[in-house]
Amino acid sequence: MTSSPSTRTPTLDAGPVARLLVFGCLGLVAAPLRADVLFGGQVAVAEPQGDLNGGKWFHGNTGIGIGLHALVSPDGTSGFRLRGDTAFYPRGPIVVRASNGSYPLFNESAKVAILDLALDYNWFFHNNLEGPYGIAGLGYSRARFYGVSLSPEDVGVYTGPLPTAHRSSAILYAVGLGWRIAEHLGWEARFSEATMNDVGGPGTFTRIPAFTAAVTFEF
Repeated sequence: MTSSPSTRTPTLDAGPVARLLVFGCLGLVAAPLRADVLFGGQVAVAEPQGDLNGGKWFHGNTGIGIGLHALVSPDGTSGFRLRGDTAFYPRGPIVVRASNGSYPLFNESAKVAILDLALDYNWFFHNNLEGPYGIAGLGYSRARFYGVSLSPEDVGVYTGPLPTAHRSSAILYAVGLGWRIAEHLGWEARFSEATMNDVGGPGTFTRIPAFTAAVTFEF
């Protein structure tokens, strides 16, 4: 690596968010004592959005995902939903940048598996959890990059070897819209983003912005 980043951009610690989600999980376990709980799942297609800003970040791969969720709604108009889902992306380019200057270091090629645990706030425009609803979520994202190599389209200054696999985790945020079209069936569209640090080495980062289209169902 011809230049070595010496400073780090301040970032939020994902640890407190992970602990908050654990407490949310425990709250949902006890929720049947207080309110109705809807348990369900999701099947999704995820499209990285790095191509929207000229091929920056994680781009070029369309992934598939599955997940489970539990929605607690005491009043039938809004509620908190604990959502866990995973997405698998085929091999594609990922631009890795320096934390202290955001200049491109290298463009790696990798497969990616992402596990998200999020707490969403869902508010329904109609009563009784029917019809359209908005989504705002905060969570914890864990990414595993594997089968890593330098991309033939390398755009950076780094030419040395890379680890064949590496991991990173970060705070995730999500916004979106959904629609329950039947009692146990619906769909939703979400935009999410997480900034992964130390990707392939210290003092580096990449962002994973993604658009997810999901079919939702309750058991």
